[in-house]
Amino acid sequence: MKLGSADQPVTTSPPTAPWADGFKPPLVIAHRGASTLAHENSKEAFELARRHGAAAVEADVRRTTDGALVCLHDPDLLRLAGDPRLVRDLRLDEILALVPEALTLDEVIAASAPLGLLLDVKLAEQGDVDPMLAIIRLSDATRILIGLRDLALARHTRSVLPEADILAFAPPEEMDRWSSEIHARWFRLWEADASSGAIERAKQLGMRVAVMVGESRDGRPPFEGRRGGVVDRNRFRSLAARGADAVLLDDPRIGTGSWMDRSLSPKSAAVRMKVP
Repeated sequence: MKLGSADQPVTTSPPTAPWADGFKPPLVIAHRGASTLAHENSKEAFELARRHGAAAVEADVRRTTDGALVCLHDPDLLRLAGDPRLVRDLRLDEILALVPEALTLDEVIAASAPLGLLLDVKLAEQGDVDPMLAIIRLSDATRILIGLRDLALARHTRSVLPEADILAFAPPEEMDRWSSEIHARWFRLWEADASSGAIERAKQLGMRVAVMVGESRDGRPPFEGRRGGVVDRNRFRSLAARGADAVLLDDPRIGTGSWMDRSLSPKSAAVRMKVP
């Protein structure tokens, strides 16, 4: 972080991510792909995100009982397939039988190209993270943003992949630690926390800010009862005015100017439903 007179921090811009070149902020990150238009975390959802002008897509990473890295948001398959069993207790072939649209991490990396890819890492152990890092090392890592919640796993990730782009999924009060200890280049703020002051503070620390719209799911009071990933154009413009560098949206058309394109109708509400 640069310092001004009297050691006052001044806003700095972190290195430009190659996948962000050519896009005007706030960048649109399609949350689980264009998940209002297709099955979340699917090839179709990623392709529709690209067609509707998203700069990047977001996908979740979990581990199956047979060691596969699969991109599913929920810890179980209750919402997607009516099966309460946990992803970690199922084999990959069992998951694919229940959720045919599910993709492995390798498949998501391929299907999301050439867009940026934000991985929401839902792995808690170093032994689970290492295979993911090995896959990223062998891929085009310059377009992958690794989203982490745990400082210890973030330190390990930094040691294995020194040049990794890391996004902190952390509360605002931990912003300084993620900057000083991890050198995270991105910080996720929930919409309720995304004040102009909080966004400016992150930038003073050399981080870009990605805003998740809607309701936090970490136990804090909901943001006016709004569901994660859902926003209208006025709220998107408000986040842009506050200085957000990126916004995670279920429907990328809200932020890319392609809202009037109705050539593709949303899938059923059962497919589009997010975690309450």
